[in-house]
Formats: sequence, structure tokens, C-alpha cells
Amino acid sequence: MVSLRDLAQRKRKPQAQLIREAIRKYATSNPPPLPAGMGMFDSGRTNTSSRRKELIGKAIGSRKWR
Repeated sequence: MVSLRDLAQRKRKPQAQLIREAIRKYATSNPPPLPAGMGMFDSGRTNTSSRRKELIGKAIGSRKWR
């Protein structure tokens, strides 16, 4: 097994840069799972995110959202 110090010397990069690159590569290849139900439905509307405050306000006002 190669040590981080040896790898940094071979690649002529700081150890911190190698660590950041490894974390970035891991994070992009292993994204966190979506919350349950996320992306399962399609309302057919394209402006839902821009109307989020209005929609949440209506849901709270109608007492259908708890």
C-alpha cells in the first residue's frame, strides 16, 4: 500500500490537494439517496419551485398539510 506522503511526492502535489480530490471524486460518484417519495410524481407543472412559498401557504391555510 502506498502512503499519502509517497503519492504526493510522486504526483508532485500537496497531500491536502490529493485528499480534496479524493473526497470530491467519492462524493460525486456516491451521491446521497433522495428522500422517500422524492421524484416519484409529476404534477405536470414547471413553476412549482418558484411558487413554493405560495403553495406551502395555501396548504397550511387549508389545514391539509401536517
